[in-house]
Amino acid sequence: MRFKVLLVSLLVILIGILFYLQVIKHSYFYKLSMENKIKIIVKPAPRGRIFDRDGNVIANVVLGFSALFTRSFLLPKERQIIAKTLNIPPSELRKNMVGARTISKRRLNFQELSQLSEITDELPNVRIMEYPIRHYPYGKLFSHLIGYTGEVKEKNLKLLKVKGYQMGDEIGKMGVEKYYEDYLRGTKGVEYIEVNAKGYEVGIYKDKPAIPPEKGKDVYLTVSLPLQIYADSLLKTYKKGAIVAMDPTTGEILAYISLPGFDPNQLVGGINQKLWTELQNDTLFPLFDRVIKGTYAPGSIYKIVTAGIGLENKIVDRYSRFAACAGKLLIGNRVFKCWKAHGSLNLVNAIVQSCDIYFYQLSMKIGINKLYQGAKSLGLGQPTGIDLDGESKGFIPDSNWLNKKYGKYGWSKGSIANLGIGQGEILLTPIQVVTLFSGIANNGKTFSPHILKKIVNNKGEVIKKGVGREIRLPISKNTIAVLKEAMRGVVQDSAGTAHFSNIPGIDIGGKTGTAQNPSGKDHSLFVGFAPVDSPKIVAFAVFENAGHGSSHAAPAVIKLIKYYLEQQKQQKN
Repeated sequence: MRFKVLLVSLLVILIGILFYLQVIKHSYFYKLSMENKIKIIVKPAPRGRIFDRDGNVIANVVLGFSALFTRSFLLPKERQIIAKTLNIPPSELRKNMVGARTISKRRLNFQELSQLSEITDELPNVRIMEYPIRHYPYGKLFSHLIGYTGEVKEKNLKLLKVKGYQMGDEIGKMGVEKYYEDYLRGTKGVEYIEVNAKGYEVGIYKDKPAIPPEKGKDVYLTVSLPLQIYADSLLKTYKKGAIVAMDPTTGEILAYISLPGFDPNQLVGGINQKLWTELQNDTLFPLFDRVIKGTYAPGSIYKIVTAGIGLENKIVDRYSRFAACAGKLLIGNRVFKCWKAHGSLNLVNAIVQSCDIYFYQLSMKIGINKLYQGAKSLGLGQPTGIDLDGESKGFIPDSNWLNKKYGKYGWSKGSIANLGIGQGEILLTPIQVVTLFSGIANNGKTFSPHILKKIVNNKGEVIKKGVGREIRLPISKNTIAVLKEAMRGVVQDSAGTAHFSNIPGIDIGGKTGTAQNPSGKDHSLFVGFAPVDSPKIVAFAVFENAGHGSSHAAPAVIKLIKYYLEQQKQQKN
């Protein structure tokens, strides 16, 4: 009797266990068995292409090869072979396996691809796959504007998982690639492969059809490839600097170069540590984008700002004169110098000949707080809002800042005089300069700078257009007329500081600048626009440690403007 009871009890327990395993835990064990039966192969999506304004491809995708390892199937022997062949420490390979089913994708060079291909029979759980790789056909030419792509790292994974990224995925790291990542990245595909009990692939799993990857959207920029190439040629003899050009009627950026550049192709798919260290330690800072991040004392370019503030506050008019320039001026107990003795000048001629003595006197008459308020109202000391990450805001000091920095009695009228000619603590970015002068050139109205022309989906439909925010400068038509008259004279008047760079037949205006540099030779700056009465382009250049603005930056910018206007004329014909 006891034996029967025991037998029945065991039978009930056995039935209960079977019920638990086959009914209650059915979905769990079914999922587990399917995971051991099916490999899920993630198919990376090609990134969208990047074009210039005329449809020239400036970033595309080429075919590469990667090795794919799947955690559920990778064997110890395979780990050893992979570590040796791909020169990955075994401990690093194990670490990369944690927390992800598809654990590693690596761009293979020719040697790695050849070695793995020869031993595929020994690696049933390693798949060599075709892989889309970002390629930049013009190398350094667009390096700071376009940026580059890299792999998603473990330290970034938590932040990016919400968007569906996995470790090893390609992601924009800088420039357009980063800013428009959500459009460029595309959608990954999936392929299901059936495997046997030993882990060897049997074939495609027919019950789950593959989902093909979807290419990212194409991004068209406002820059012109021919103009970019020409601008780059103007920088060849310099080590550091920047050139940026803008259409003042739309805010579209036409050329965008920061020197020195870097080859973004060397950074794609995981950078060599030695190369990365070299780039980081390079004293020329090739990874630094000088167009939107570089801050410079504007030098005499800033005299246009000081003149505009003086005109708007009725402190001067076109004909106003101060004490004649004798080449130097005593302010307090310090002598302030000019680059030559100009004599008595009115406001327009003081701009044309870039007389420091005139603007020392004007800026002291305006005062520090009006100088500050006027500069801020013109958009200086704040980001322009260009569609790129990391823009600097520059700096405009006021009396409160000077009091904190030097003490209430630690600065004087001489400090104000220095600020009035664009020296001292004032710092502007190239993108700020070209935006401000676009507003002046276009009679008080322009648009915030932008580099996006349009985004096109895979059906050829435009899904987004680049549009700048309207900017209206708070200055009168009379003020603008005086400033434009003076800037035309800078280039076309025989006494103008940029007269030797003038090209007959082009109605061009501008302003030279030579900014003192406490750590070396002066910086050379020039901003110009043409035609003066109906501008189509505003361009700015800064050549670091190059010397006078009239000798270096001015001829480069004027040549760039001439080239652009000729290109526009040819396109119309």
